[in-house]
Amino acid sequence: MQHKKVCSLSNVSHNARVQSLAGLGSWVLDFASGQVRLSAEAARIYGLPESEMLRSPLALEQLNARINGADRPRVEANWCDALGGKPHDIEFRLPQPGGELRWVWQKASIEFDGRGRPVCATGIVQDITRRRQEHAEKMNTAHRDLLTALPNRSLLAEFLAMAIPLARRNRTVLAVLFIDLDRFKQVNDELGHGAGDELLRQVAKRMKASLRASDIVARQGGDEFVVVLQNLAHESEAGLVALTLIEELSRPFDLAGLQARIGASVGIALFPGDSNDIETLFCKAALAMYQAKAAGRQTPTFFDPVMQRETLAKRALESDLQQALENQELVLHYQPILELPHQRLARVEALIRWNHPEHGLIGPEVFLQAAEDSGLINPIGCWIITEVCRQINAWLQEGRKFAVSINVSSRQVPNGIPADWLRDTLARFNVHPGSLSFEISESALIKDVPAVSQWLRDIDEMQIRVAIDDFGSGPASLSSLRQHRLHQIKIDKSLVLGMSDDARTRTLVKSIVEIGQNMGLGVTAEGVEDADTLEALQSIGCGFAQGMHLAPPMPPEKLLNFGIDTAMRSRRIARQAMLDTDIALSPI
Repeated sequence: MQHKKVCSLSNVSHNARVQSLAGLGSWVLDFASGQVRLSAEAARIYGLPESEMLRSPLALEQLNARINGADRPRVEANWCDALGGKPHDIEFRLPQPGGELRWVWQKASIEFDGRGRPVCATGIVQDITRRRQEHAEKMNTAHRDLLTALPNRSLLAEFLAMAIPLARRNRTVLAVLFIDLDRFKQVNDELGHGAGDELLRQVAKRMKASLRASDIVARQGGDEFVVVLQNLAHESEAGLVALTLIEELSRPFDLAGLQARIGASVGIALFPGDSNDIETLFCKAALAMYQAKAAGRQTPTFFDPVMQRETLAKRALESDLQQALENQELVLHYQPILELPHQRLARVEALIRWNHPEHGLIGPEVFLQAAEDSGLINPIGCWIITEVCRQINAWLQEGRKFAVSINVSSRQVPNGIPADWLRDTLARFNVHPGSLSFEISESALIKDVPAVSQWLRDIDEMQIRVAIDDFGSGPASLSSLRQHRLHQIKIDKSLVLGMSDDARTRTLVKSIVEIGQNMGLGVTAEGVEDADTLEALQSIGCGFAQGMHLAPPMPPEKLLNFGIDTAMRSRRIARQAMLDTDIALSPI
């Protein structure tokens, strides 16, 4: 006799209170009648009215009709799989009277008779709306920038993973715009980080308002953003959008009643022209952005292969320079600075060289810009000061005394050379601060004036002399003389080289010499390449001169002999000058 399983319906209401507390309902389906009996909690989850809950049983079709229309085919397919032996385990939505959707999880096991026909199903159902919401919030937090609520890089990568195949299928252009805000650090420094955060929020709103619904803008981090433009017919459209964004971000921002003006540098990479790979598109757009910033900002720049080759070469140079610093391949040569008119040795300027193991001695014009851009200029600058102090001490041990000028990068002022570190370094090598002179460019003096002024005061208290380098080449040279306590002026080489051939340039150099003398400042002309220039400088009363005509940069061991020779030559020149004076004064 065939044994037929019969599902008991009497257990449905068992432990109803426990089910209610757990938010877990139960139900039983009888396949023969197509009717379902639900526990009170299951009926509540399904949103059945209390009057309907009391009726028993309920037709399966009525229950399925309550499932969200978009989810119903999926639920029905799952039931078909369950009748074939797979588990019935699914999440779906139930519309509520107010219009919102309730997420539920349902699981069931089916009992079959001896012939494999379904007899009944026992299942559970649970309201997982809160869990779904928490998960969605968690995912939103994981994929959204907390400050601007824009997608972060993770969500942007997911978007591109879908957008690139779509662009390939539709044969359309996709553009990645890498955007870096100009002068954002200035807002942070002057108005505070709160103002900086508000600025970023306003930037996000402006960019979103400037884009189509199909485009996306994400915050990359800091003051960097990425925009993805879809369905472009031509790459020129990306350039137009970039110009629009630059224009929008150039308008003033209102930060708690204070106006802030920034700008933007935009680099553009294209699919399929530049790459099919997400990370490569990011990198190429970023390279183009750095090129835009170097070219003067406020102009969108498209990626090109030459740019990539230059960047790779630059990175290789930066890596080699780091190794050079670690392997002690950097050396210092010293170029004499002579006092006019007798050409006495006044001091020397320390000039860095790279003793490359393959290419020999390399001048700073090859690698200093890479040091500036990579941030290596700070450790290199500190190494130069340390090495100069060590060398001054070594000269003192040999009975020689030289004052040394050191070029200081604008990147080092004011934080790259801490005053306390400088005091300790001088003390360690027993070097008097008066033996040092710092040559600082005008660009270093006009940035963050309060901090620079304090640093200069600290340097002055140590009795280290400060010269303004390349004087006459910038728009604010005279202003720098007025604002800061300086000791020397170094006339820009381009002016000195033009003295012999151009009367106006000679007049300008003469005016600078007179300004320096009237202000009690020493004046040095650098770039003296011939005797005519030297004679012209002497005729206008320039105090000091430096250049290849007088002496080339030389290693420290050669400087000792040069000092002796210069002293002898200086005495000869002085004696000759006295003789010339006596002859001029003698009666005929």
